[in-house]
Order: sequence, then C-alpha cells, then structure tokens
Amino acid sequence: MPRFLGGSSARAPLTDPTEYPSLNEIDLNEIGNKGTTYYTENVWLSDYNSFNRVVAASQTFNGTPDHISGWDCAEIRVSNGNLLASLEYKLSVDGGKTYPFSAPVALTDGFASFPLMGQFGYLTFTASSSWVSGTRIQIALFYRRSATGNAGVALLGGSTSHPNDLIPASTSALNVRVINDWFDDYITGKVGSRRTGACAGYTSDIATTYQSVTNIPGGYLPFPPGAGVPTASIASTSTQDHPTGTGIAGYIFQWMKPDYSLTIEVVFLNGQTPVALSTPNIYRFTLGFPIAAGSANNPLIIDGNVGTIYVGTGAFSTVTGFATNYMVNRPGDGVMVTPMYTVPKGSYAILFELKYSAENAKPVIFKTYGRSSPSAPWSMQIEDIVSVMIQPRRSLIGGWVGPGGEWHVVGKKTSGQSVSANFIMSIIEVDEAIFRTYIP
Repeated sequence: MPRFLGGSSARAPLTDPTEYPSLNEIDLNEIGNKGTTYYTENVWLSDYNSFNRVVAASQTFNGTPDHISGWDCAEIRVSNGNLLASLEYKLSVDGGKTYPFSAPVALTDGFASFPLMGQFGYLTFTASSSWVSGTRIQIALFYRRSATGNAGVALLGGSTSHPNDLIPASTSALNVRVINDWFDDYITGKVGSRRTGACAGYTSDIATTYQSVTNIPGGYLPFPPGAGVPTASIASTSTQDHPTGTGIAGYIFQWMKPDYSLTIEVVFLNGQTPVALSTPNIYRFTLGFPIAAGSANNPLIIDGNVGTIYVGTGAFSTVTGFATNYMVNRPGDGVMVTPMYTVPKGSYAILFELKYSAENAKPVIFKTYGRSSPSAPWSMQIEDIVSVMIQPRRSLIGGWVGPGGEWHVVGKKTSGQSVSANFIMSIIEVDEAIFRTYIP
C-alpha cells in the first residue's frame, strides 16, 4: 500500500509521498488497554487512510479505498478527535462501484475498533466549525486479523445486540450475486424476492391435431381481448356442486387484469345456474382452488366436484359449457388451471422446468411456445415426444421476459383412443426492480 501522510489533497494520491512521521500524541502500542498493535502479517497500517496534517474549520477529507476483504476488523487512533464534527467509515460490497454503507465511528479516549464487511472501505472526516486554525490532526487506521475473527468487536454506530445499526435505515442494500448455486438457496427459502410461478394443463382425450393441453374437445383455448373480458360466469354440469350438495361449494380464484396486476376473488357455486364473477375486465384466467365443500360432502375433506365446472361467457349448456370457455376441469379434479402463464406486473420471469406426462405406448407430442409480450410473435421454446413422462429442466431457451410475456403448451396424440396427457410448468419470478438494478 503506498502511504498517504500529508499534502494538501482531500483525496489520498496514488503516488508514494513522504515517510510516516512520528505521532507524539498517539501511543501506537497501547491506549488505555484498548488494544495492542504489532507490525506483523496480522496487523497493518492503512497508508491510504492515516493522516497527519493541519486542518481548517469545517474542512472535509476522504481517504482512498483499501481492499479490506482479507481483514477481520479495524482500529482507529485519533488525536484531537473531540474537535471533529464527523468521523465515518464507508464500506463497499460491490467491488468498489458504490459505497452505500456509511457508519459513524464513535471514539472513546481517541480510540475505536469495529468489524469489517464487504470488499473496500475508506475513512472520511470533517473538522468542526470551531476548529482552531493551524491545529493538526493525526489519525492512524490499522487493519487486524484474529484467530477469533470479529468476535467481541463492537459494531459501528451501535452495539452487538443491535447489528442493524451498522446500516442506516435510509440506505438500501445492493443486490449482490451469490457465489454458490443460487438454486440451492432458493429451494431452502434463503433467497429473497424470488417466487415460483406455475401453470398446468390436462386432458382425458387429446386430439390428433394440436390443441391447448386442457379438457376441451379440441383446438386452442381462446385468449381474452386486450381490454379483458367485461363479465364472466361459473357453472357446473351437476346440481350437486352447490353449498348444500355433495360436490364443491366455493372457489378462490386468481385473475389477471389488463395492466397485468393480479387480483383474488371468492365465488360460491349454484349448481347448473351460472354465477356471475364480480371482477370486471379479466385479462387472463389463471387458476382456482376449491375452498369449501357442499354440506352433504365430507366436511373435513374438500372432495372433488361432481360435474364438470366451466368459467366463461355466453349461454351455458350442461354438455359443452359456455359459448366461450376460458377454464374447465373434469369431475373430481377440484382445482381449475389453464395451460398458459403470463408474467404479472412488477415481475420478470424465466421458464425453468416442465413436466410432460402421457400414457405408456401412446406417445404425445408436446410443444411449448413463448413470446415476450402480447404483441410479439409466438416462437417454439421446446418440443418433446412423450410416452409416460419427461421432465426438461434448465435446458430451455428464451431467457427472461417482462410483464405480459407468456408461455403456452399445446400437444397432440400420435396414436390410440382417449389418450390422456398433462403437463406442469414451473417459472421463476423475480421483482422487476431487482432485475433492473442487479449488480453482477
């Protein structure tokens, strides 16, 4: 480390000036039994952040960043420390790009020690407005390694019982890349601001031409218009899906609005009589879970629906559902899903894993399409011919997409009759703000 010990610059130069002068006001060996310094590989004087100079009133000086990642703690010895308006140590955890952590150094008899974190750090101080002209200040900053690490070293600006005092409440922490496999932390719940999105589809008789993987006679599940569906309803093909019946009584649904925000609605069925949804302008019908069984059902187990349940618009038929169906399940399924996923507002997402299933000896061809926005063209992400099950993982193309981006799964059978097929898609979501400010 080149030394900085004098001169008039407010930022330590990268040149090699004079030798370090004698510090008569500071006992470098021991101050009130608060610490002992030895010049060994475990203790080092910071040439960039030690000062011996005449200071004017209200004058501010900054040291030059030291590489601190190999040191456990710092010790500061200051003469005339009682005449300082402020004395702070600034820390960087992103390789020196920014210094968001600024912690005050509290001196006791001209001495302070504190643990280190991050990669770089430097000292800054400001003389008080009453500083006597011509008065000299001397500061010696040492870095120390110890077999016990940071143990027993008091934190800056607070105590060891309140470690959050180290970072001011007004400071936002940076997003720093984890160096191990982040998915190991993700699956154990140690990674914040990441969520698991999902969609699924199933059919008891997939067609011989490509169709959305859902329980409709064939073709593609319709997309609602850009302004959303103004009104929609839910109904069952059985009168038993009713609060007094033997089937399902109520659902909790998640819908997406035209601005890609999500909303929740609870709906109670009335058998074959359509019940209007209270949410207007639904842009995407995402998923629904049964939350209540009919009183004639097992009260402790929300058993499956008796009839096929449809969500859609137009006239209702107990054979084919609504004139336009957006969601449909089979008797006994309970949950209602759709074979497409749309990235919600405030998130970025990436397709992480697919699980395709089909019947043995009756292969089904699955295709997964993606697009970056509703106005972008669809492109195929992956295709697989499946008999029994296949689970592609971490081998998908397409990358991260923002709000409104989508994936949709279609499929067709290659042979056989009444061929069952289903899939489950897993998506990783992160907050849009973190995605845009991430520092690698």
